[in-house]
Amino acid sequence: MSQQLLREGINSIADQLCRAVDQDFSFRVSTDSTDVDLQKLAILTNFLLESMEENLQSLEESRQELEQRVLERTKRLDLIVKGAGVGIWEWDPEQDLVTVSTQWLGSLVSNNGDSTFGLNHWLAQMHPEDVGNFKKALHLHMNGVSERLQVEYRISDGAGGYRWVLCRGVCDRSPDTGKVTWMSGTVSDITKVRFHDKESGLVNSQYFELMTNERLSRGEPLSIVILNIANRGLVVENLSRRDVLFLVQAVVERLMTKTDHHSLLALLGTGLYGFLLPIGEPRKLEQFVRELMALFDEPFALGEQRLWLSCHIGACDLQSMEALSAEEGIYAAQLALRDMRSHQGSDYRLFEDCMRASSLERMDTEQLLRMALRQNWVKVKLQPIVDFERGEVSGYEALARIEHPTKGTISPGRFIPVAEETGLIRQLSDVVMAQAVALAADEGLKALHPTGFSLGVNLSALQLHDPALPDRIAALLEKEGVEPSRFKLELTESAVMADPKSAIDIITRLRQLGMKVALDDFGTGYSSLAYLRQLPLDILKVDRSLVSGLDSHPDKYAILEMVLNLSAKLGLKVIVEGIETQEEFLQVLSLGGGFGQGFLFSKPVAPHELPEVHQRVKALFASMR
Repeated sequence: MSQQLLREGINSIADQLCRAVDQDFSFRVSTDSTDVDLQKLAILTNFLLESMEENLQSLEESRQELEQRVLERTKRLDLIVKGAGVGIWEWDPEQDLVTVSTQWLGSLVSNNGDSTFGLNHWLAQMHPEDVGNFKKALHLHMNGVSERLQVEYRISDGAGGYRWVLCRGVCDRSPDTGKVTWMSGTVSDITKVRFHDKESGLVNSQYFELMTNERLSRGEPLSIVILNIANRGLVVENLSRRDVLFLVQAVVERLMTKTDHHSLLALLGTGLYGFLLPIGEPRKLEQFVRELMALFDEPFALGEQRLWLSCHIGACDLQSMEALSAEEGIYAAQLALRDMRSHQGSDYRLFEDCMRASSLERMDTEQLLRMALRQNWVKVKLQPIVDFERGEVSGYEALARIEHPTKGTISPGRFIPVAEETGLIRQLSDVVMAQAVALAADEGLKALHPTGFSLGVNLSALQLHDPALPDRIAALLEKEGVEPSRFKLELTESAVMADPKSAIDIITRLRQLGMKVALDDFGTGYSSLAYLRQLPLDILKVDRSLVSGLDSHPDKYAILEMVLNLSAKLGLKVIVEGIETQEEFLQVLSLGGGFGQGFLFSKPVAPHELPEVHQRVKALFASMR
């Protein structure tokens, strides 16, 4: 074959192969030449084309299969991410571009739907107090100090509130320089964990403070109302766990009827609910509180059982008190709540500035009392009890005083209420009891009373319901060698009524040991002589309120006369307290009173002053003969 024909045959095959340049291998080349070499070339080329076509077919099938697998894995990953409630983020530090998933956009950031933005935009969505912690955590991880980024922060929800989120992430670094080239991670919403109470379903005190501060910063009119379920402890003690949870939900449902989209209800503590209200007028605030208290006019139903709950309420207007923070507002409402408890017959108090001073004084008094107990500044003073028939001192009431090294004597009117409120009354009473028992064995006092004398010591409500009290007192008396009959234990009706069954048991055991028991402050509460028959008592101490103004108040005269006469029939010894003037003393004598105490005879004095007191009492009676 001539070279010309051979060249033409090769060019024909080459022209046909141009289709392969476009990735088309489905054609086959042909030649009209009879040349064996050209025919071999055509056959070999077709074999290669067929092989290429088969390989491409296989590759396409593999690609499609791989794409399907990727799609399935992506769907699974999306389900996992969605189920876990997390959002995905990536950050290119070099370009300062943060790219986020739709989950992140949907609930965690207010950014107008943009899925890509700078780091500063991310930081701008955070609560200002949390930005520093986030930056520090990011810095430590990027510099290799921490293995991963893990930090919690609050982020704006775009609707005036905040969400708590947990952010995790790790860096990708250049293998040569160690420089951070990429960073990826997740964010998850942990609001319910940080802001919600599981049992009630309400937001907690942390969220309440956060939103209060947020609204204060915007200058909105605000009020805080704190409601305490006063008898919750007693009710809960007698319910099952399931019933307690049911009752909590029932209370929340009623309270929620007093909320709207402008207010917030939170659980601030056990049985303590807080309202954040857009109210700046005292009249509207009081109206809200009245409506709130009315919610408890009807009982709560637990199956067939009906339970009444009582509430106490403290409130404050944040603007009028010029509060700068949620902490100040909550504190003020709690002060009002505490002040309300000291006003009988009241269920609601609005904060006043004087409460702040009162609270500071109470705190100072508590610290003073604690120091006094530690430094032995608590001293017993004795107020004489006078036997009118014999005209002399027959016994004493032991009264606590704080003898401060620089402030002098501190009145019990200041520290006793604080002791009762804080529970320090038990420790204080134990100190007084120990000193009184020691005085009962004092040789100087024995010399003043050759035939013996009695000592009265007040019992607190806590002591009166302590089953170990009788045994402790008995052991103390035995240690000092003091006869139990020398002791008179004084208690108030309110202390007894806190738990009458337990109190009567303690009183009975004390009397069985040989001690006398007196009911103190008779006439100040709802005492009745018919009620006294139920108590195992020896002595009745009539309060000064029935003695003051006897000569000008015929009704008091008649009441005291009745008390003295009926007490005699019940076999009760009567001691009339608070006799301060000669006229009051003569009135008591005319009614047949046999024993009394008061400033007319002596104020409470230190033991070394008693000889002089005895002389004054004898002189008083001598002058009346």
